[in-house]
Amino acid sequence: MRLLSLLVAGAVAASAAAAGPPRVGRLEVGTAPYRVTSSGRTLWASVHGTGTVVRIDPTRSKVVRRYRVGGGPGDVAVANGVVWVGNYVGDSIIRLDVARRKLRRIRVGRKPIALDVGGGAVWVADFSDGRVTKLSARSGKILLRRSFAESHEGIAVQPGGIWVTSEGGIVHKLDPKSGRTLLTVRVGDDADYVAVGAGSIWVSCYLDDSLWRLDSSSGKVQQKISVGRGAQGIAVGGGSVWLAMYDTARLLRIDLAAGRVAESFRTGVQPRGVALAGGSAWTANSGGSTLTRVRVH
Repeated sequence: MRLLSLLVAGAVAASAAAAGPPRVGRLEVGTAPYRVTSSGRTLWASVHGTGTVVRIDPTRSKVVRRYRVGGGPGDVAVANGVVWVGNYVGDSIIRLDVARRKLRRIRVGRKPIALDVGGGAVWVADFSDGRVTKLSARSGKILLRRSFAESHEGIAVQPGGIWVTSEGGIVHKLDPKSGRTLLTVRVGDDADYVAVGAGSIWVSCYLDDSLWRLDSSSGKVQQKISVGRGAQGIAVGGGSVWLAMYDTARLLRIDLAAGRVAESFRTGVQPRGVALAGGSAWTANSGGSTLTRVRVH
């Protein structure tokens, strides 16, 4: 009887080991995490409620360090050891030199939520005053500004163009050197997040039922994938698009080959930003205090 018990226990343990760790998990980071990004082997999260930026080891699902930056941290981007942070409640973006432990505020607009880095420049999109600003990534000097009669929440830098979303359902592609408008594309209502991946531009529209896929050169609409209303953050990689659904507290995995939703995972309240790091998809649960992690495989 004891031998049978041992055999059964061994079989259960072997089965659990084969199954591996749970596919979905959560990590406490602080009140109202907003956006996430990956850089090398590191995951970064902006935490709006505590005015901090959190450095995370994604393979161990562990917070490594917290940096107090103040304001209401928005978008976050990393280049050459510098972390750039947008601001939801102030007029300045933050330049955080991690190695030197130096923090600098650069006045840009009234609510410079979204930013991205590329080609030696930082591009910032403002939600309140509608401006798009280009700064030197080295000095922080403002190089050019464009004014739009629209609110912006998303921006993505590509060598061939700067993609900016507008609340009115317009996506602009700007020239990286001059900032002039190369083209505009009409998408769904309340266009928020924009991401580059799989040779395309991806746009989520909060008040529209579709995830929009655009040609990165012409801006032509290549595909509209039905996802339901409330779409927010996007991450693309490994043949999938990961999409946060703010209203329903879900993280969707869209199969690129099939062009449809393949899996849906429960997250925390009001997920926003999404990033891929450490073999997992991560989303910031802005209505709570956690990041949700979903293992890709």
